[in-house]
Amino acid sequence: MDSELKQLIFDSISELRRLQKMWQKTYPDGSTMEFRDVPPVLWFGNIKNNPQVLVVSANPSRPEQPKSNPRIPYSKKWNIDQPDVEELIKDYNNYFVNNPSKKWFGGDVSHTQGRIEDFLNGLGASFYAGVEDMDDKKKYNQAIHIDLLPFSTESTFTAIDSQIMAIEGVPPWINQHLHKMIELIKPKLIIINGSSNFAYFNQCIDMNAQPYTASFNPVELAPKEKSITIWYANKTDNVPPIIATSVNMGSFCFHSKDTLRNLGEAVKKRLNL
Repeated sequence: MDSELKQLIFDSISELRRLQKMWQKTYPDGSTMEFRDVPPVLWFGNIKNNPQVLVVSANPSRPEQPKSNPRIPYSKKWNIDQPDVEELIKDYNNYFVNNPSKKWFGGDVSHTQGRIEDFLNGLGASFYAGVEDMDDKKKYNQAIHIDLLPFSTESTFTAIDSQIMAIEGVPPWINQHLHKMIELIKPKLIIINGSSNFAYFNQCIDMNAQPYTASFNPVELAPKEKSITIWYANKTDNVPPIIATSVNMGSFCFHSKDTLRNLGEAVKKRLNL
């Protein structure tokens, strides 16, 4: 697998160069790249720990790779002309060991609001399953995270997506990249985080998703919590079962931990996972 992963990284760097040339802009902070000159992040989590669940979101946020203290340490030494892919792979695999964004992914016991980690726990999975000092997570299957676009951008993915789609539709590279990542990881389940990401993913992976809404006792929902629609696609020859959520369970999720954990358990039971 190592040689294939390295090749994927080199391929992503080539695509990053192409996109940087296409989308040059000037920003107030003095930067000139819509696609930032930082390493691509092909995955978050230990890909060597037999991941059973693959979570798909949009693209790495700017706070993941600030100039001062990036969560991908190699960002400090990044040189697009001389990339150290071994070090990048190490950073990807150790993401949830070193300095993960618990505000986005979840896993911080002090936070009251739920995140995708809580939904995963209800499904029997965790980003932290292989982390040595988190014994309560070892009972779960390993989950890892990838993005539709593995590049950090100045604008939001939605803004970038609309521009790219207007010019070239779904870029062939993204389509091929997603298929290669799924083939290499071989997950038992794919979770698409948010309806906009699901719409984009659906253009890359041919599937027929059957929608249903998980119902909750109103007592379990806080006043700000809205119902969550779940889409489900059965396993095909090349793709495992897929779950997509109408809500992005990152930083802007306003559901409680219990709600998302209960949702995961309900989905697991409903779909017999």
